[in-house]
Amino acid sequence: MSSGADSVHSLLTLITESATSALAQYEQHGMSVPSLDTIAPHPLDLEEDVLQLRKIIRTLEAACDQLCATLAPPVTSIVNRGQNLDWVGLQVAVQAKIADALGTSPNGLHVSSLGSIVGIDPGKLSRILRMLASRHIFTEVNDNVFCNNRLSILLLSKNNISSLVHMNTTLAPKAAAAFHNNITQPETRFSNETTSSAFMQSIRSEGFKGSFYDWLQVNPAVQKEFAHAMGGLGKVMGSLSILHHFPWADVSTLCDVGSGIGSFSLPLAKSFSATHITLIDLPDIIEQAKAHWAKELSPNIHRTVTFIAANFFDSIPSQNQDIYYIRNIMHNWPDADASKLLCNIRSVMGLHSRILLHEYVLHTLNPLASLIKGREQAPPPLLPNYGSGVIRSHYQDMRMLLIHNAKERTLDEFVALGQSAGLKFERFWDMADTGVIEFTKDVK
Repeated sequence: MSSGADSVHSLLTLITESATSALAQYEQHGMSVPSLDTIAPHPLDLEEDVLQLRKIIRTLEAACDQLCATLAPPVTSIVNRGQNLDWVGLQVAVQAKIADALGTSPNGLHVSSLGSIVGIDPGKLSRILRMLASRHIFTEVNDNVFCNNRLSILLLSKNNISSLVHMNTTLAPKAAAAFHNNITQPETRFSNETTSSAFMQSIRSEGFKGSFYDWLQVNPAVQKEFAHAMGGLGKVMGSLSILHHFPWADVSTLCDVGSGIGSFSLPLAKSFSATHITLIDLPDIIEQAKAHWAKELSPNIHRTVTFIAANFFDSIPSQNQDIYYIRNIMHNWPDADASKLLCNIRSVMGLHSRILLHEYVLHTLNPLASLIKGREQAPPPLLPNYGSGVIRSHYQDMRMLLIHNAKERTLDEFVALGQSAGLKFERFWDMADTGVIEFTKDVK
């Protein structure tokens, strides 16, 4: 076993190498890495595929956090984690539309003026913004004078990242207050029902019974923002990187199962117009998808698209497709329902059809688990699962538990789920924040 000092030197090497590689990624796109004080996007910010940078940052985040955990007094590390209130400040910033009020001026606004605009006491507002600015969200350009910066500009109300932050800082904390009771009370602790989640328990005083999605139906304003936030989640996950790392040119037909309006399949259609794409989702969503595609694509592209309104738990009315693509669907459902969905797809697969599951994929801290085909191994002395470099996937897993009583899965759990539906695991595609799991039909 290496000493703590050996680990520190190894971590410093990883940090230096990763930071140097990240700088090179920015420079390859024509500009040096931007200052945190700027609000203008770097060309790399607008790229669809930044998988290489994501993998570099995965190592950098893991190494930086592990270095601090190694060198800092344990009491400092544990209290920092236990008292983190970034989410409170972000909740206020989004709800009060502070980024909108500050606009693009580099001179900023004094909290007395800003407070009048957003309706918050200047003294309290100053403390909230200074906490966030200490985390590089907003910049304090002079005493009590704040402006937007590279991070805070993402909190503009028109940006779907702002909606995602709002959902994360309102729904999960509400559920968290009921979480311990939820996982210890006899009537809920062993339940996997979506109606028994901590979030649903937290709103029982409203007299509502049902699942989170049922609750959204009677809260249209939240439902609208939730839909907007899901576009932001795709950016966070880097979902479209797979368009550049899978042999799509060899794919003639694709069925997007639970497609939504086509956030994945529309960019695919634009890049690979010869591929015939079928979208399957519930009737109201398919109508939205038709309108969205009509606005986004030229008529000749429309001839390669089929829209089917269906409940994928009842049937998959699209046979013998080359690829059945499923993204951010499996985590909403317990194993029995998820297996049923995969069984429905298997029943219409051809001999050479494949299923691609595109999800957050959790990894345990077992070093041997990283030897799976397609998964990149974390360099020592990092934790085998990249630690803080993949913490977003674990945060997402906790949100699924809090709000839906559902979960993100490990690769082993996905493989077992596929096997239960008569599928054979073929390959794992490491997409940094997420993973793509390839299955074929097991004909044994």
